[in-house]
Formats: sequence, C-alpha cells, structure tokens
Amino acid sequence: MFDDDRSARIHRTLRDASCGAVHLCPVGDSFAENERWLDRELAAHVEAWHGALLDPAAFTEGDRARCHALLAPHPPVSPVDPGSFYARWWVTAQGREAGALAVARFTSGDGLLPIFSLYIDPTHRRGGVAADAVALVELAARSVGLSGVRMDVPWGWRRGLRYLLSRGFWVRRWARHVTLQRGAFATRHAIAIEGDAASLCLRAGASREPLIRATRAGDRLGWERSAACRALLADPHRYEEVIDAEATLALALALEGWPLVRTDDAWRRSGAVLNAATSESLLRRIVAWEAALDARGVWLDGPRVPRP
Repeated sequence: MFDDDRSARIHRTLRDASCGAVHLCPVGDSFAENERWLDRELAAHVEAWHGALLDPAAFTEGDRARCHALLAPHPPVSPVDPGSFYARWWVTAQGREAGALAVARFTSGDGLLPIFSLYIDPTHRRGGVAADAVALVELAARSVGLSGVRMDVPWGWRRGLRYLLSRGFWVRRWARHVTLQRGAFATRHAIAIEGDAASLCLRAGASREPLIRATRAGDRLGWERSAACRALLADPHRYEEVIDAEATLALALALEGWPLVRTDDAWRRSGAVLNAATSESLLRRIVAWEAALDARGVWLDGPRVPRP
C-alpha cells in the first residue's frame, strides 16, 4: 500500500494531467455516479466474455438484469470498497465521459502501478482514447518513482490482450491470468507475423534488432534465438528482458492459433514448471483456461492453439 503522500501525488498527477483531449476525473460518491460506473463494468464483462457490444450510457434496468444473467457464472468484482484497493476515474474526451478506469492504491513490489480495469464507450473508440488514458497512468506512476504500469488480463479477453501487445506491453508472467507490463524496460518491442514466420525485435529509433525468430511447421513450433539475444541472456541486467520477450512472442503466436510445442521433450518438461516463460508452459495454461471457459459456455474470439 502506498503511503498517504505517494497516493496524493498519484492522484494529483492523474487529476491535473492531460493527453490530447483526454483527461481523468475522479468518480464521485453519489448513487448516480456509482451506477454509471457499474454499468460500464457490466458492459466490459459482457463484451469480453460473450462478444456483445453494448452502450452503457443508455442502460435500463432491463439491460442490467440481462447483463447479470449472462454473467452469473463469472460476475465482475463489485467495487464495494474502492477506497481500500483502487481509485476510480472517469475517462473524459473533449469534456465528455468516454469511459472508466480503476487504478490501484498499491504496488506489489515490482515497481509497476496496476491498472485494475479500463473501459472505453463504443462511441469513443478508435480515436486513441484508451491509449491516452494508459499514458496518463504511466505518467502518474513515474511521478512517484515507479517504472510503469501493469495489467492482469484473462485469456478469454483476447481482444484486450491483442490491444495491449499492439501498444508495446510485454508479458511478465501467466498464472490465473496473463500479466502484462509497460515501462519496466527502456527498449520497446515490435512483433511481426507473416505467413509461417514470426519475429520479435527490439526497437531503437528507426532500427530494429531481431531477438527471436519463430516458424510454424505443421504441429510444431520452430524457435531460434539470435546472437544478440544470446548476448543479452549473458547480461544479468538484461536477462529478464529476454525472458519477457520470449513470453511476449509466445502469447502473440497463441492469439493467432499457432502451435506452441517445439519438441516432445520440451512439452514433457513444461509440466513441471507451469510459470516458466516457455511456449509449452503457456499452452498448458491455455488448456486449463479454455477448459474452464468451455464449461461455462464462454465465447472465445479467434483461433484456438493446437493441442499436442
């Protein structure tokens, strides 16, 4: 938990800063504001789990009842006491409410400020509002000495995972959800997938340094570390960057339905350490995640990863 001074500095930065026409405003304590906040939480979960795009600005009691019925097997966490764990914000664009955001009041020790939720109204999408809102939280994190931001995203929220990867987020780990971060490393990455070839490169200005190349051959995944990658692995200050880069590329390939098993031996070894950042350990997590989602009748967007 942050001390009072640190929390106040984050709050001031979020309240006073702007990114283009995007500002953040604290959510008030009134019944009406709380209801509008919960409507966006409901809309976010229905869209993520069932693929239905709703307009929470026009919700009726009937709409809310239908959302709760759809989400009965996996209801969203209700912010009954947001003051203890996170602060709620309206995302505004040109002075109008455009979405909702929840930012943690603590850090877990990894130097990153968690974003608990982010929802942008359908009428304000594709204009960079979400990207600007995340940039404001990142600015607030750095204002108190943190390195960046972190988000935990369920495998079922595949549109969100694709979006964060496209915005330069790295995969930090996977357990109950996929944990992604931006800001822990000075470099940014670029992922390219063309046909049966893929790569992850580090971006430095206009140049791109390839780290990992992957190929798809039937039900097997080819995986090659470049000389630059091997050099980084030998550097104790950059080792973690390579591990996260491999996890990031593995997730990007999984979202495209690529095979994740390199060899039979790698698949057997992955059963012992599920949190290791290998493509096989990610597949084992995906198998468990999708079994739970299938049992609840949850909609999944996009192709599925082949099983060995």
